[in-house]
Amino acid sequence: MDALPVTSLRLHFRAAKPVSLGAFPGAVWRGALGARLREQVCVTRRPECTGCPVVDQCPYPLLFETRVPADPPSALLRHNGTTTPPFVLVPDPEGDPCALDRVCLGLIVVGQEVRPAALLVRALEQAGAQGIGRSRVPLRLQGVEQALPAAGSGVDDMPWRPLDLDDLVHSLDAPAHVPVPPVPPAVEVRLATPLRMRIRGRYVTPQAFEPVAFVRTVLRRATHLGASHCPGFDDAALAAAGRQAAGLRLVSGDLYWRDLRRYSARQGRTVPMGGVVGTARMAGEALAGVWPWLWQGQWWHAGKGATMGLGRYRLRPLREA
Repeated sequence: MDALPVTSLRLHFRAAKPVSLGAFPGAVWRGALGARLREQVCVTRRPECTGCPVVDQCPYPLLFETRVPADPPSALLRHNGTTTPPFVLVPDPEGDPCALDRVCLGLIVVGQEVRPAALLVRALEQAGAQGIGRSRVPLRLQGVEQALPAAGSGVDDMPWRPLDLDDLVHSLDAPAHVPVPPVPPAVEVRLATPLRMRIRGRYVTPQAFEPVAFVRTVLRRATHLGASHCPGFDDAALAAAGRQAAGLRLVSGDLYWRDLRRYSARQGRTVPMGGVVGTARMAGEALAGVWPWLWQGQWWHAGKGATMGLGRYRLRPLREA
């Protein structure tokens, strides 16, 4: 498998009055999503999934508290108890986070089925209806669109089509593989939201950023997604790409650290979520071996906190190194 199927959606909400989602709306949405998803699908009403007799059949742990399969197809997962959920929440980057009466939320789901995407949309719809943000202003879901990945289009310029909210499952197109453009001589990477990339237990700073570490972080996330949510996944291509990434070089960079924090109700404290943002240019013959995965990674993000919208990056192919 040299690609992961994705469903790319855009949810449009309307509020009765301006609503504040704070500086980190992805964390607000993710917290609300988990609670509403559990309410919708849990049949035992237990306070936690551990020990539940139907845990292996329930969509909630698969979609939100994803556990490593009993016999994972990748050695990378064999020493981990949990892995990444299959979704990414992408709050509208163009919106004003302080005063919105129209809210757009992107939702990317990795996997071969459409039902998980439909379940997540319904949970987000309910989350909005019950009120989002500190003021708990209700948001009404007005429409959902699905992206149609096409050759020559990037993440931000794909065509979209509206879906039928009354029959969401049947109006969804099957998950698609993202078309990958030709390999350029070099590429500019723009880190749009904080990249939390850990190497040997420490988060990488702007001064320590290296192309090989970044690409392997993208590949590691792809491995977790593929091994956990795509039956038939084989990580051989990803492992080979990881070895080739050592040949990449940093041409130039304009990177800095952006602080970000969120409140964790489970931990009862504020948690730092800052990371590296800015631009970096990379080149090298090794780019050819990693290019397909690097391009696709724009959809599923990279590093820690990706489900909340962190690690979002965009690529700009360059004509020369």
